[in-house]
Amino acid sequence: MTTYWRGLPKVIHSTISLPNHNKPDGYDYYAFSYNRYYSLDVGKRIARPVTALTGKTVSKDWYNCPTK
Repeated sequence: MTTYWRGLPKVIHSTISLPNHNKPDGYDYYAFSYNRYYSLDVGKRIARPVTALTGKTVSKDWYNCPTK
């Protein structure tokens, strides 16, 4: 997986595709690794780290866990 996609870590726990009518193929793609997640550009095979760019984590952004 990491040799096919640039920017992905070695450990991926899950991936998901979400409907997005603004995209040419109709979906947004994400990969999850520990408490970080990545936006996948399928055409270019690039994973962009959403966590590093926005500071959002899986527990904050996807699960809406309260801060400690």
